[in-house]
Amino acid sequence: APGGAQSASFDAVILALPFTKLRQVKGLEGLKLGAEKLKCIRELGYGINAKIMNGTTSRVWRGPDSGLPAPSNGTFYSESRLPD
Repeated sequence: APGGAQSASFDAVILALPFTKLRQVKGLEGLKLGAEKLKCIRELGYGINAKIMNGTTSRVWRGPDSGLPAPSNGTFYSESRLPD
């Protein structure tokens, strides 16, 4: 802060911080959070997402030979981890 550290008191605070960073906050255990909330903060992981772009000359996912059980919009989900 300009001019040095400042302090203030509030009745409530809204904090938007990822759990991965919140885990590093000193005094977290002293907050009035339930056991389930603390467990989530300590253990919840974030997924790894990737986008792949692929050009085709036709909408292969809509064709009868696509091997899909129904026509698809091209969305694909996998639990497999991508190599680093």
